[in-house]
Amino acid sequence: MAKLKQLRSRVGATLLWTAVLPASVQAENLLEVYQQARENDPVYLAGFHDHEASKEVYDQALALLLPNIKFDISHTERSQDIVSSENPVFGSGSTSYPIDEYSLSITQSVYSFANWAGFKKSKEDVNVSLPNWRMFVRIW
Repeated sequence: MAKLKQLRSRVGATLLWTAVLPASVQAENLLEVYQQARENDPVYLAGFHDHEASKEVYDQALALLLPNIKFDISHTERSQDIVSSENPVFGSGSTSYPIDEYSLSITQSVYSFANWAGFKKSKEDVNVSLPNWRMFVRIW
């Protein structure tokens, strides 16, 4: 009789838990749980984004050492009314013509201590942030 009572309570508890748990709960394997935990871990995300930011600073510091190239194009339509002229070709009337302008400029700093120092520091920051982030990934 005691066993029957114990069996009823276990069946009742199982039915109660089945009714209480939402239908959308799905069993996940350990790898999925690990990946979700890692994706939502603020320390992991901070290390990842810190490394990504240091790579961007490196790219920007490198860009200051490279030549700057600028190419400009301008197109203007010019029209004018000629009232009188000593030129027999354009005695009077109106005329219009296009004006196209092109310019190319290339600039390169010969030497800038600040740019080279910034580049060296950003290179060191990337080299420091990558092992730190990889070490954290291994711990995880």
